[in-house]
Amino acid sequence: MRILLTHHFPIEQGKVGKYVTDLAQALQALKHDVHVIAVGGEPQRHGVALRVIGCSRPGSGCALPFDVPWFGIEPEGDVTFERLSADEFNAYRDVLRHELDVEVDSFDPQIIHAQYVWMWGQLTLETGVPYVLNAWGPEFVSRARDDRYRPLADQAAENAGRIFVPDEHVRRELLDCFEGVAHRAVLLSDRVDASMVAALIHHYQAVLDERFGT
Repeated sequence: MRILLTHHFPIEQGKVGKYVTDLAQALQALKHDVHVIAVGGEPQRHGVALRVIGCSRPGSGCALPFDVPWFGIEPEGDVTFERLSADEFNAYRDVLRHELDVEVDSFDPQIIHAQYVWMWGQLTLETGVPYVLNAWGPEFVSRARDDRYRPLADQAAENAGRIFVPDEHVRRELLDCFEGVAHRAVLLSDRVDASMVAALIHHYQAVLDERFGT
């Protein structure tokens, strides 16, 4: 199976970054073809096919002329999604859309697995590729604080084939934020091991079957 993983942050940082890296490596070990797109970070040393969207200061030549934006509830840097100006918001979305379109055209993924119920999910919806999401929680707070992101997150949630949650607390938060997702919200461990990966692949296939028929 050709699987594209997307992440809003460097995959070498944080718990979710480790999850993405471990998941990509575990899927590759099972002979799946896996690519990753991440915002910020380093394009090497991960053992996965990684497209990095560069972030830095103006004049650096990077795709985004500002540092990686983080969720305000747990910022890893000075820039948060809520602090992005209108121009920065539009640039962020446009660059992610462009990079996603290039990756979809070249890799032709069968399914896209995006981290957070956030902008990657909504942009994936635009591509027409079946997709699933992981919900982690910080995105719910940012969605509530900034009206610019609410319709994007709502579209991402509404059209996702599955939304994986790591625990019951995040599941309850997900159901409080988004209507009509209960039957697609799946409790799935964030520990990447053989049983978790087997369950995930089962859900990938189920999403494809639901879209295209068994």
